[in-house]
Amino acid sequence: MELPFNQMNTYKMKLTHLNHFGIVKISGADAESFLQRQFTNDISELTTERCSYSAYLNPKGRIIANFMIFIRSDSFYLALSEDLIESFVRRLRMFVIRDKVDISIESDMQMIGLLDDELSAMIFPTPVKTFQVLTEDDLTFIRIPGEPKRVVIIGNKQTFERYSDQFDDGLIDEWKRLDIMSMNPLVNSLTTEQLVLQAVNLDLTGAVSFTKGCYPGQEIVARLHYKGGVNRRMFQALVAGAASPEPGTLVYCDDLPGNQTGTVITSTDSKEDTDKHLLISLPLKFLRQNNLRLDDGTKVELLLGSMPYAIPEFETQ
Repeated sequence: MELPFNQMNTYKMKLTHLNHFGIVKISGADAESFLQRQFTNDISELTTERCSYSAYLNPKGRIIANFMIFIRSDSFYLALSEDLIESFVRRLRMFVIRDKVDISIESDMQMIGLLDDELSAMIFPTPVKTFQVLTEDDLTFIRIPGEPKRVVIIGNKQTFERYSDQFDDGLIDEWKRLDIMSMNPLVNSLTTEQLVLQAVNLDLTGAVSFTKGCYPGQEIVARLHYKGGVNRRMFQALVAGAASPEPGTLVYCDDLPGNQTGTVITSTDSKEDTDKHLLISLPLKFLRQNNLRLDDGTKVELLLGSMPYAIPEFETQ
C-alpha cells in the first residue's frame, strides 16, 4: 500500500517514529499452541482484526517483557521494547523443542505513531474500536487504548524512509506522555524481571487470561488474583525540573521507613525544564503519603485524580 504522504502533509498530520519498539515475528504450524503455553493472554481469541496486550513471564511471575500481539498473514507479530528484542527471542527459542515454530527479529519492520485521530479517518483505513486491526497490503493499522485516540502503523522501514521528511520525531515525547496518561507501561532492559504482572496493572488492561491453561509464572499471577495478595500497583506521577529519571529508578517514602520502595516504569524524555510525567509502581501503603522522593531527593507527586481505568485496590484505600 502506498501511503498518501503528500495528502498527509496538506493536512499537517502528526506522525512520529516509534523507534523504542522492535518487532518480532512468530510463525509455523504450531505457533498458536506454542504461544498459548508461553504468554499471559488467550492466543485463541486473537484474529486478523483484533489484537491484545500480553506479557512473557519468568517462572517466578516476573515480567520479562510486555507487548502488543497481533496477527498478519497467518503469522503472529509482537511489538515490544527494542532493547529487549535479542534477549527475548533468545529465551523464547529455548522452549521450541518439537514445535514447528519459527521466531525471527523483523529488523526491516518499523512502528510509527499517528497522534491525529480525527484527520486520520480522512486518509487512512482507520480502525474505530480499541485493539481493532486493519491490514492493507504491507501496512497494519491498530487503534490503541486511551484518550486522545491514537493509531500505530506497522510496515516496512523502506516504505517510511521514502517520506522521512514528513515525520516529526519531536513528537515522541508527546507520544510517551500520552502512553503515561493512558497508564500503558513498557517494560525495558532496566526493569525486566523485576515486577509481577499486577504491579504494572497488566491484569487490568486485557493482557492476561485467568481461564486459559498454564504458562510460566501463571501460579503466582493466579494466586495474587484469587487470594487478594496484590500489594503494589502502578500510578501516574510528576517530578519537577529538567532531569528525567530512568526506568528502574527507585521511589522512597520518608514517612514509611523500611525496605519497601517504588519503581519508575516509564518517563518522558523532554529536555525542557518542565515537570516530567512518570508511571511508577508503588506499594499500596505509599498511597496518600506526601513525602515521596527519588533517590536523589527529587519530590514525586502522585496524580490520583484521573485514571483511565479503575484500580480495585485503590478504590478500597
